[in-house]
Amino acid sequence: MRLDDEQKHILKNAYNAIKAAHTPEPKPSIGGSTIKADTIYRVNSRLGLCDLTITDLLNTRESIALTTVLSLQVALGVVAVTKEDVLKAFDGYANYVFQIGQE
Repeated sequence: MRLDDEQKHILKNAYNAIKAAHTPEPKPSIGGSTIKADTIYRVNSRLGLCDLTITDLLNTRESIALTTVLSLQVALGVVAVTKEDVLKAFDGYANYVFQIGQE
C-alpha cells in the first residue's frame, strides 16, 4: 500500500512518541568515564520488528504491505489508513485490471 505524506506522518509521530516514552535518560558521567545504556524497544512483540526495520518502513519505502500497515496502526494506537481508503484503492485496482485488453 502506498501511504501519502499525511499517513506516514501519523505513523512516524506515534512511533517516535512511544519510542521516546520508553527510552531511558542517559546516565551521568563519573570522573571522565561514560556509561552507555542501549535499549531495544519493540512497538509490539507480535510484530517482531526491530526499531531499524520500522524506521526503514516509515522513512524509505514507497509502499508497505497492507497487513503490516494495519498491524502498525494497532500497535501504535493510531489510524492512518481507513477501511474506506482500502476499498477505494481496491476499486481503483479492479477498474485498472478490467481495462486491460479493452483498449
